[in-house]
Amino acid sequence: MTSSDLNSMDQDALLKQLLDCLDRVCERIAEKFNLYDVRGRARKAFIMDTLMRYHCCGCIAKVFMERKSGGANALYIENHALAVNLLIGMLKYQISVNDLPLDVFGELNGNLGIMDVVITPTRSGLILEAKDQEVIVEVKTGKTFSYFQIFRYLFGRPNATMVLWRVTEGQVIVLEGKKLQKLLMLCAAAAIHRGLSILNAANVTCNHSPDCNKRTTIDDPQELVVDFLESLQEGILKVVGVILSILNQEVGSILHERK
Repeated sequence: MTSSDLNSMDQDALLKQLLDCLDRVCERIAEKFNLYDVRGRARKAFIMDTLMRYHCCGCIAKVFMERKSGGANALYIENHALAVNLLIGMLKYQISVNDLPLDVFGELNGNLGIMDVVITPTRSGLILEAKDQEVIVEVKTGKTFSYFQIFRYLFGRPNATMVLWRVTEGQVIVLEGKKLQKLLMLCAAAAIHRGLSILNAANVTCNHSPDCNKRTTIDDPQELVVDFLESLQEGILKVVGVILSILNQEVGSILHERK
């Protein structure tokens, strides 16, 4: 075992400790501010995003007291659902038509030289799991995106590869979680510090007005829909190609074994 392997193991262990601590902080904040969903579960995603987004503890407390996260316009929701649906369909089609040794929606423990790929749709995109590889696909159909949301996804799967598909911008961005572990640790540590500061203070105030419930307005629905559909048909094959190229190393090894 090399020194780099040991350093990697140390980083993995430290990140896990930080994330365990952050999880406990989120539980306590949920209890203090009554931040639970309709099923009685702590709204940890909302809490983590807020702790990372705002540097002012007063602003964080105000957002928690509002108890709301920004809602999406129904048009954006439909656009997102269509993009994710087509992405899954095109992944299955491309794998089938190119006779790749992949079994979409299969089990993780494949056999007979088949690399099974489990695709799990999420609220924001999808996750692909194939042997020791994980690919998180974040689909953004609007103009904005959040680094903090990306970091939160990588908290749960720190060794995964993140693919950010900005549909209307025609952009596909790839981030490797393994290369961002130090950044993830810094973000987790900062969130823990802010969370503990709020938990340990009797009253946290400030003079700021955080835009915690700001909603995006659609000035021209016609233009939005046309731009989205045109961008979708132009970009779908690009993002599918990027995802398949990420899995290409495993595919190549299986094809080599077939010869």
